[in-house]
Parts: sequence; C-alpha cells; structure tokens
Amino acid sequence: MEDKLLDICGTTDRLALVLSGGSVRRYHQDGSVHPQSVSDHTWRALIILLHFWPEISRQVLLAMIYHDVAERYIGDIPATVKLNSPEISNTLNDMEVEFTQFLNLPMKRDLSPTDYHRLKCADYIELCITCRVQSGRRARQIYERGVDLVSKHLLNLPKEEHGPISEFMLLLKTDCWRN
Repeated sequence: MEDKLLDICGTTDRLALVLSGGSVRRYHQDGSVHPQSVSDHTWRALIILLHFWPEISRQVLLAMIYHDVAERYIGDIPATVKLNSPEISNTLNDMEVEFTQFLNLPMKRDLSPTDYHRLKCADYIELCITCRVQSGRRARQIYERGVDLVSKHLLNLPKEEHGPISEFMLLLKTDCWRN
C-alpha cells in the first residue's frame, strides 16, 4: 500500500493524506456544476447531519468527517461511471476500503444501518442543495438523482424521522429555500 500511495499521492504521511483529501475537487468533470472541494462538501454535510439529528453519535460525526477522504487516492469518480460499471464500482470500493484501513479512519460500513442511512441522507441532501442552485441540464440531472437517493435512504429510517427531511426536500424543490 505504501508504494501505491507514494506513486499516486506522493506521500504516506497519514496527516498529510487526510488533510489533502479535503482539497479534492468535486464535479470537476462537468462545466455546468461549480466545482466544490471535499472540505466544503463535508462541512456542509456535517451541518445538515447535526440539523436533522442533533444528538447524533460521535462515531457518525467522525464517519462523516472522513467519508470522502479516500478521494485523495481514488479521485472523485462520477456516480454514473459507478452505476454503469459494477466492476469499476467494486474495484473503487476495494481501493477506498484499503486506503481507509491503511489510515485507520472510521468507515461508513462500521455504522449501524440506521446511522449509515442518516449519514447518506445528509450526504445527498448536501448534493441536492449544491446542485439545486446551479444552472444547466447536468446540474439538474445530478440534483434529481440526489433527490432519488435521499428518498431511498429515508425509507430505511424510522418513520418519525421522515417528516422533517421530506418537508425540507419539498421546500428545496419549490424554490422556497435558499442558502
């Protein structure tokens, strides 16, 4: 693993790798969506997580903080690539796990199923907020896919948690909410 990290990232230093993971640019492959750093996305996703679940555990917060750090190693691969190629998706997942384990970071897969879906809801709500205010067909497609993913993960949460998130997503859809 160390040789791979030296080749790809130029270092094997844990702190340097984790910190530099925050500088990875999201949406870089599409000119219609303004690029966003992993740090910006993560901070916003943390705020969303705490907004909807103010008593969320430290374990979930740490998993959210580190959830995209592996993009420093594997890059920000468009979701469409992963969806259309299970082989690529599996390889990227294996690489992410290897990187995360090497750095001894918290992993999403170690969360309870409910907490995993909370994390994913916050992650995709942030994606929706970011893309909703962008112009262009591709930004709209990413937003719509994000809405579908929020709905998918919401179904796996306790019913009493559905209302606030559903209400927020409706506000976001109707342009009644601005950040």
